[in-house]
Amino acid sequence: MRQHKHDGFTLIELLIVIAIISLLVGVTLPALSGARASARSGVCLSNLRQMAEGFYLFAGAHDGRLPGDELEEAWDVLIQDELGSDAGVFVCPADDEGVEASEAGYPGLSYGWREWFEVDEDRASLSGKVLGAVHRTELILVFEDLSGRHNRGMVNAAAVDGSARAYSVGEYLDNMSMAAE
Repeated sequence: MRQHKHDGFTLIELLIVIAIISLLVGVTLPALSGARASARSGVCLSNLRQMAEGFYLFAGAHDGRLPGDELEEAWDVLIQDELGSDAGVFVCPADDEGVEASEAGYPGLSYGWREWFEVDEDRASLSGKVLGAVHRTELILVFEDLSGRHNRGMVNAAAVDGSARAYSVGEYLDNMSMAAE
């Protein structure tokens, strides 16, 4: 009896290998997607910390005062002057419209500062306040402009003390109504 030598794989062997590879890809893609979302949230929090630092630098150059209503330039322009030329810090990586605008050469802005929220009462405002006189360092200073961009029902924000974290929407709204002094 003659024996035949096989130089390749059979069709069934190839189909089994393809099925195993497809299964592995299907299992790992959701994990990679979650890692990407987590990384974007981390960059967003880093951007917020840098902007909080920009407010500190601005205050240091202006007799300890935060930007006030009397200034003619927008807060992000004032803070960008303090941070240098990197405008990328003002665009959240999860803000597709802001990223597109930035890449097209237009200013993208994914964040707002406490006064942009138009706090209802002067006691909650930080506009023109001396930063050293703000004793409630947990007050939100700067925040992402759209809740749920990273986590549903959450808002990324940085506080006066320079810390940045995700706040629940209720916690965020309560913070925005707190007295500044």
